[in-house]
Amino acid sequence: MNDIIEKIYLRTKKLPLAYNGSKKKIFKWIAPQIVKNLENADIILDGFSGTGIISAFLSLNDYQVYATDSLYSSYILTSTLNSNPGIILSEDEINYLSSHRCVDNKIFEDGKIVEDVDDCIYHQFPGILTKNEVLWISHLNTKIKELDVFKKHIAQCAIRGISTIIPFSTSNGTKKFQNRITQKDKYKKRCLGFYYNSSYEIEYVKWFQKYSQAFNESVTFFSENRKFNVKSYHEDIFNILNRNIKFDAAYLDPPYGRKNSIGYNKMYSFQEKLLNASNIEYEKFETPEDHKNNFYKLLNACHDIPILIFSYDNNSWDSISNIALILKQFGRIIDIISIDHCHGKIPMDSHNKQIVENIIVAKK
Repeated sequence: MNDIIEKIYLRTKKLPLAYNGSKKKIFKWIAPQIVKNLENADIILDGFSGTGIISAFLSLNDYQVYATDSLYSSYILTSTLNSNPGIILSEDEINYLSSHRCVDNKIFEDGKIVEDVDDCIYHQFPGILTKNEVLWISHLNTKIKELDVFKKHIAQCAIRGISTIIPFSTSNGTKKFQNRITQKDKYKKRCLGFYYNSSYEIEYVKWFQKYSQAFNESVTFFSENRKFNVKSYHEDIFNILNRNIKFDAAYLDPPYGRKNSIGYNKMYSFQEKLLNASNIEYEKFETPEDHKNNFYKLLNACHDIPILIFSYDNNSWDSISNIALILKQFGRIIDIISIDHCHGKIPMDSHNKQIVENIIVAKK
């Protein structure tokens, strides 16, 4: 198992998986904690799949996994890493998808101007992207429609990767283009000639090609090393739970509901717009009251699942002890495993540990 953990960790380090709540930083700790509590389990639900890294781990350990997320930008990650049977973008396809160029707010394909390109993202998020960048991504989205579903998802994962570029890095479109210039001293070599050209516009051709190839390589690695392809869904978790699927266990990593949280779908609205994602109906996890109500609803919906494994930190919608108490009220036997954790780029050995990550195992 440790060998699988290390291989997944090294593989995903090469991918642009920036995501609020990602388990990538504590993956080596959390993965074995999950598996050791899955005795006699075969069919697992990953109910809030996020970057798909937990689904990847479970599938490489020969579990049959169903994964869902209400964010389209998360769904395509899980689909690409865990459901794709080995279909990748060819070099010719990557070159074709990135062949157009934008100059002076015009798109050129094979030396000819492309007309009627949708630039609505530019108006929805003014000051975030330049007009050239919007036009380039919009035309790329048009080309992507020609692809089959798995190739489409690889290309969209590359677009999602572009949206995480520093200091452009933004989920909800709050960091302005001006940041690229004002923060150039902070980011130094990760600025001009690396992420940006001399006009401080993203080197989108370079990074689309780089990320497409990185996801290609990951598709090949994961598809060749798992027994079962993950069944991935872009649906509300309650839709999946209402299906006639007999889950032996569920790993549930919902939004934590920290104070002043705006909710994941608002937080990642920029990425969703870049991908032309369709909206779906889903239960909101935004206010503390939302979280409490949906936690009870979730426990009722999971009544027949013998093993529930939750992830929460000590800044969640309620205290860990109160969450555990609710689980006990539903007749669950509780075990809590914890680790100090720092979000962002603070080193794990820093004295500034402000977060305690908790695995709450709730068994019938």
